[in-house]
Amino acid sequence: MKRLVNAAVAFAVTFVAYQAYVLGVAPLIEPQLVIREYDAADEAAWRGGKRAVVRYQEMLRSYLPAGHWALSGAPKVVEYAPASVVAVIDDFEPMDRGRLKLTKCLLVAFPTPRTPDGPPPRDAIIIEAPDNTTIQFDDLNAEFDLASGKLGRPVAAELPGEFVIRSDMKEAGPQDDLYLVTSDLHFNQSMIWTRAAVDLRLGPHRAHGRVLEIRLLKEPHTGAGSSGLPIAGVESLEIREQVRATIDVSQFKKGGPAAERVVLTPQGPVRLASAEAPLGASGPLEVTSAGPFRFDFTGFVASLQDDVRATLPNAAGPSDQLHCRELRLHFGDQGGDSAALNPAHEPDLARRQSRTLGGLTPHRVEAIGSPVRLDSPTRQAAVRATRLEAWLGERRLRIEGTPASLAQGLSELQAPLLEYDAPTENSNQAIGDLLAAGPGWLRFTPDSDQQGRAYQARWSALPDGSPAVTMRRDPHGQPLLTILGRPEFAATGLGKMRADRVTMQLREVQPDGPDGPAIELATGGDRPQLAVLAKRIDATGRVDFVGKQIKGHADTLATLLRPIAPPAETGGPSLGSTVAFQPPGADKPQSVYELNTRNIQIEVGLHGRQATPLALVCDGGVKIDELTSDPAKQPLKILGDQLRVDRLDRPGGARLTLAGQQGADPGGTGDLRGLAEIQSQGLRVWVKDLHIDQAVGRAWTEGRGDARLTLRAAGPAAPLGGEATLRWRGGMQFDGSLMTLSDEVYAEASNGWLHCAALTAKLSNPVDLRGGGGGLSGSAVDVEEVECVGGVTIDYRTTDQAGQRSHEHAKLNSLAYNQRTGAIAGQGPGSIRSTRLASGGLPGQPKADGSEKSGLRFLRVDFRNAMGGNANDRAIRFLGAVQAVYGPVLAWEQQLPLQSPQGIPPGAAELRCDELRVHESPAASVARGAQQGAPFGPIELRALGSVRIDASVGEAGGGVVAEAHSASYSQSGDRVVLEGSGSQLARLWARPDGSQPYAPATARRITHYLSQGRTSIDDLRGVEYQPGPNASRPLPPRR
Repeated sequence: MKRLVNAAVAFAVTFVAYQAYVLGVAPLIEPQLVIREYDAADEAAWRGGKRAVVRYQEMLRSYLPAGHWALSGAPKVVEYAPASVVAVIDDFEPMDRGRLKLTKCLLVAFPTPRTPDGPPPRDAIIIEAPDNTTIQFDDLNAEFDLASGKLGRPVAAELPGEFVIRSDMKEAGPQDDLYLVTSDLHFNQSMIWTRAAVDLRLGPHRAHGRVLEIRLLKEPHTGAGSSGLPIAGVESLEIREQVRATIDVSQFKKGGPAAERVVLTPQGPVRLASAEAPLGASGPLEVTSAGPFRFDFTGFVASLQDDVRATLPNAAGPSDQLHCRELRLHFGDQGGDSAALNPAHEPDLARRQSRTLGGLTPHRVEAIGSPVRLDSPTRQAAVRATRLEAWLGERRLRIEGTPASLAQGLSELQAPLLEYDAPTENSNQAIGDLLAAGPGWLRFTPDSDQQGRAYQARWSALPDGSPAVTMRRDPHGQPLLTILGRPEFAATGLGKMRADRVTMQLREVQPDGPDGPAIELATGGDRPQLAVLAKRIDATGRVDFVGKQIKGHADTLATLLRPIAPPAETGGPSLGSTVAFQPPGADKPQSVYELNTRNIQIEVGLHGRQATPLALVCDGGVKIDELTSDPAKQPLKILGDQLRVDRLDRPGGARLTLAGQQGADPGGTGDLRGLAEIQSQGLRVWVKDLHIDQAVGRAWTEGRGDARLTLRAAGPAAPLGGEATLRWRGGMQFDGSLMTLSDEVYAEASNGWLHCAALTAKLSNPVDLRGGGGGLSGSAVDVEEVECVGGVTIDYRTTDQAGQRSHEHAKLNSLAYNQRTGAIAGQGPGSIRSTRLASGGLPGQPKADGSEKSGLRFLRVDFRNAMGGNANDRAIRFLGAVQAVYGPVLAWEQQLPLQSPQGIPPGAAELRCDELRVHESPAASVARGAQQGAPFGPIELRALGSVRIDASVGEAGGGVVAEAHSASYSQSGDRVVLEGSGSQLARLWARPDGSQPYAPATARRITHYLSQGRTSIDDLRGVEYQPGPNASRPLPPRR
């Protein structure tokens, strides 16, 4: 950038020529000597003067080519203000009207003062004026008289022909050598001008224009009689027409090409010819403007105006171009502070300007336009703004517009104000400070091959006008990006997120190549390429997010990012690759889920250019609702205090934990507040915590739990149908098909309740816990089979439109029931009680009209070993020491004892056997067909093994006692059939009323019709006789 300073100074160097004239020629023609009488010089004096001229010529040989006129003969040499300017004049000639003509004038100005014994300064400026330079003095009638010393004040000058300024400048090599040529210069006390062309070459750089004007500042303290020039300094330099420049940009690159220079020694020359060498063709920067170029010598600002165009050709493609209305270059001192001068406060402005020019550095570049357009096709970059500023020493860029935009490739950033401070040249930082004020947006497309994969960010202006977007260093020295103004982020095909504030912690790392997760940044020069990696992203304040299948709200959302190895391509579906709880099956309509919580934390792994979720934590007031358009589907709902999902990157290996509030426990009070809750398809569960391991397809809870679910009932007689409540103390285990509840399990439905030590339920539609959790919101929960163990108690009632029809109560060691097949199995010892409303009368109860009374019938069956049957077939079987009692009762709560000391109640019967089978009459089953809800009955019973029956028949005290190998009873046939075996005959004792004795009968088969009191005997083995009135009959055996 230092060479830019030299280029700007070169445009203004014509002023130095005029200063050299003021400081060099004027003393020559206005000698500051005391006038004395003429003394003829002797020979020694003449030889001494000649030796002085020779000494100057030896110095001039360092700057002039051999054979130059100033190096031969005896030209007039004047040194003004020692070590500042040396003027060499071949001769001068007085003219009329106060004019003086100079021939062959040469000025050498020394910005770096020279020392008599030191080498000639490299940065000397050589000015060669054309022949016949004419100087005009203020006294038009004065005659030129050197002896009088009264020549007046020079007020104008004309330099016809070519005018050359050249310098070796300061740096070794030709890269900053100066060569300026123009012609037909005019001077007066207010300005220097020419309408001729002006050509400048500074090393490999060139500039051209026409109509040069240098405006001068008037010295306010110069008296009317003074012979000095009334000029305090230079106000401005302006080239008004055809302004264009060509700059070799390779010279601005560290390590760029540079020709070898000859080192200056007292005996060796400084070669200036390199400044006249042709430009290289390595992509020169071409600058043109329709308006003037101007340099302000008080504010030290260089500017180009009107249709300014800067073009940088590129051999590999289209040129880079800058187009603006005005381009300004602001200069400052070496410390970067402003170098502006106030002429009114500078007593020696000219010298101050000369010293300041020698120490200027470019401070700020400014482009103004409507708009400013900067296009770099080779970098796929573009800028649009009304003002573009660059602070060179601070490496700061500022873009303003309505709005300003910065684009690269398919990415673009827009805001009214953008400002960026790049890292210093020797810094190891990869990224600098950034701010953006006002409303704005950013669109980022990382890959041109995937234009549909784009990211966008938008933000609003802050009320106080402060920047909405800033990038600063955190306390650890790492970049921290902050976005305010309710920013909104969107990703094509993924969704969007909005919050009050978003911060992104970045980490500066070494580049990892085009396939790594880090973002490489071009640094330029010889600096090693650096990169940044996102470490953490925090969104706070009213966080709203909407995805393809999820939306929601949170107070905070934190994303933690870290590099990982590429994920394995094995296993089943991953929760990280799909939306959680997504129903399986592409043919099903996709549900949308709404997540509300206080805090969300997502851990993301970076591999290559991909990002994979690793873990998700929702903390505080977690609520997930499934939003579905299917009216027949009960949506999924999840409530809890914390939700955590780990191992999202493992296909088929995620693990989910849902927890309630700390200390929440349903206990035995039924208080469910603070527990985790899940609702789906007729199922509602409250637990302290729920765990799902996708890898093993298993879900479980620990401790107490409570559930509500809808059980499909096979009919009115089926136990626990409809809405049901489940409670347990020892946790739950679920593998997708079997759900096991343990420790004090209690189930209650509208028609009954169940209690056991453990309960296992088999679902009709298994849940695929390995498939991303989709089964949680699938079809309705349908329990196919229930198995209860560890002391089972069940109590249920059946009803119809008229009211209650039955009351069932059972206690046994275990019980299994299949809702689909109707199969029932249990282990004893056990006891079953049943009270039913029957339309048929009691067995053996005759009626005058031939009908039977309706009433409540009670049945109790105790067994020792097992039970089994089928509810659909309305059949059941009891094994092992079976005891039963059956008879009428007057109330639902009344029970009949198995063995009453007072005897068998009227109309009741007792049964003991090894096996008892109870089922509905086949004729009734055929008549019922597939009809659901039909009342149970008429019944049929069959008892096997050591059968004994004791029955009370009729209201008159009749009774029946029977013993047999097997016995059967048909309610519809109103009969009891007794059958013997090879070792045991059937025996029957019967009496029609209490006044008559029992009539025994023994046979292979006995059929007794209860209501008729009639007995039919097959294969009679005993004799019935009618004894006298006082004779006694044998009594039946005791019960």
